[in-house]
Amino acid sequence: MDELDSPAPLKGRLRFNRLIDIWETFDVTNCNFKKWLQSVATFNQFYMETEFNIKEHGDQLEREYADFLQKHFKTYVATWKLYIGNRGDNTKSKIADYPSERDEKRQQFSENTYTILQSLILISRLIEKDVFSKNTIRSLTEKLDLQDNLMLYFTHIGRIRDNVVGATKCLLDINVNKVESQLEDFFYKRHIFVHGKTIPIIFKTNGEIYLPVLSKDNNDKSGWNLRESNWNDVKWLPKEELHVTTSQLYCQLLNMLNQIFGEFKKKIEKELKQNNLKLEFDWSHSNLKALEVDANSIDVYGIANKKNIKW
Repeated sequence: MDELDSPAPLKGRLRFNRLIDIWETFDVTNCNFKKWLQSVATFNQFYMETEFNIKEHGDQLEREYADFLQKHFKTYVATWKLYIGNRGDNTKSKIADYPSERDEKRQQFSENTYTILQSLILISRLIEKDVFSKNTIRSLTEKLDLQDNLMLYFTHIGRIRDNVVGATKCLLDINVNKVESQLEDFFYKRHIFVHGKTIPIIFKTNGEIYLPVLSKDNNDKSGWNLRESNWNDVKWLPKEELHVTTSQLYCQLLNMLNQIFGEFKKKIEKELKQNNLKLEFDWSHSNLKALEVDANSIDVYGIANKKNIKW
């Protein structure tokens, strides 16, 4: 029996493979032994890990935003660590003996949840750029730019909702309608901008930008309603600063996503535990290096991926 195929403990095999990774980095041509020894010195820190850390093992987007995720979207991190992982080449990690039909659903789940993450980060970037804050907007171009950003903001909300529904359908024993209903208020506000008529925006001389308060559904007449409101209504409808509307809605959405992903995690833990399954820690530095030097790799959403897909 080949040594690598021997029934040694998984942890031992993984560590042995990491040592092979290090050995393959030895520069025989230049005899750069000192540099190689430095690589060996990092073995405990970089190679002896036995569980996923999104800051070290995520893809480019996940690593760059790891601090944000660990602070504001912890349930995404927990779900990723439990069910997705990364082999080092931007492919999801393996779950031994996982039925193929369930693994296909896991593939879909990974794509849906990653899309949610991306749209959430793109919304946060709009907030951080202060594109909805007090500004001395005067020209038509500036006003159209603001409209572009608003449409982009609410389009991402719709994209998040659709992918939450898609991800939910991939899991077992979960109420899809209940999860979907948790995002209906957000989705209705998205409809107002994407499918409704142009909403009057008030530009004050001091630079403040106001918007009518948005209704929660068609029965809510306290704000701008998709079906019934018209431009004359802006005279009496309650208003708030645009940056307040967008910032508060973003925070509410983030809180709701944390709750939903927490439910995802519970359902996944239940399935894996009942079937005695576990995500393998199969991240490999050699996979990462191969990905970095592959001249045929394709950049997708900022992620080098030679398969032209995220996972």
